[in-house]
Amino acid sequence: MQKYFSDSVCVNSSPLFPVPCSLFPTTAAKSTEPAQGSLTYDSEAIDAILALTSGHPYFTQVLCHALFSQARTEQKWQVTGDDVTRIVDDAIEIGEGGLTWFRDGLPIPERVIFSAVAEAQKKAERNYTQVVQDPLSLLEEYGVTITESLTQAREKLVESGFLGVVDITDQVSSYKEKSYKVKIELVRRWLIQRYPLRREIFELEDLDPEAKASYQQAIEQTDQGDVWQKVKPYEQILKANPNHFRALFEIARIYLEGDVFDKAVEYYQQAYLVDPVRNQDGLVRSHLGY
Repeated sequence: MQKYFSDSVCVNSSPLFPVPCSLFPTTAAKSTEPAQGSLTYDSEAIDAILALTSGHPYFTQVLCHALFSQARTEQKWQVTGDDVTRIVDDAIEIGEGGLTWFRDGLPIPERVIFSAVAEAQKKAERNYTQVVQDPLSLLEEYGVTITESLTQAREKLVESGFLGVVDITDQVSSYKEKSYKVKIELVRRWLIQRYPLRREIFELEDLDPEAKASYQQAIEQTDQGDVWQKVKPYEQILKANPNHFRALFEIARIYLEGDVFDKAVEYYQQAYLVDPVRNQDGLVRSHLGY
């Protein structure tokens, strides 16, 4: 079976990403009419395009644009599934403007959840028997304290149609859980490339402007007093925003340098989850002193 997509796509028009997911399939049907200068797509290519775009207008256009550019370069006008696979990175680059425009319009908690779901799907891909981990559970493994805003963000992304959710029941224990996924695969791959979770969680520091300002004031002051006086401003920052990670790192450092090793171990254990590279040495030294 062969189908046709017009090469005359308008990827520079207004981004169309925020369309309810129930409307996604309409574009695939509209894009199958033959046109002058069009490519021919075999059934595997069509399936690959739909798997990446869920039929969404903007991303279908982006993929077709990338495929046409590739076909023109190679003078190869029959598109296969392998051709679609090869142009994913090019399509992401072409669609960068629309993707960034969409993501920048989301509140910080929703951005973080989006990246967490994308990362959870990536982890599940490595183990085909593994269910996609709940994004909140994954965030805890990254040292994030789960707040109400993060829990609400997960549900808002589902309600908006950006995340899909499947109810899963354990056959042995009858325990029910939900599995989340980014509905558009091309978006998920873009998130993995451009907004990896390890980096994205640091945006949570910006949720409380007062805590952010207090941190800037604290680091500009010369350390004075004993250990307990030094950590006090950073503890207040963490109380206001439990996900201000740089304040967490400072508390761990102060306790270590003050030889309060039990506290240093406590804070470095969480700090290590947030940034293993930066905090590994401090965690080891804390344990050795303890």
